[in-house]
Amino acid sequence: MSSFCFFRALKQGDASIVVSVDRLSLLVVALIGFAFLGERPSVIGWAGLLFVAGGGILLSLS
Repeated sequence: MSSFCFFRALKQGDASIVVSVDRLSLLVVALIGFAFLGERPSVIGWAGLLFVAGGGILLSLS
């Protein structure tokens, strides 16, 4: 279902904005898991989340 929404958004909007929002949604899911479900990512997991967030922010700036 999310792929359908992703491709629909690509059809209607600018690819750089759509992809950055799509990547940042992964960060939102991870933060919800941390805050409400008690998930505890490893150090490597946190580093990966930071890289994803950084990439999403860089994509949205360009």
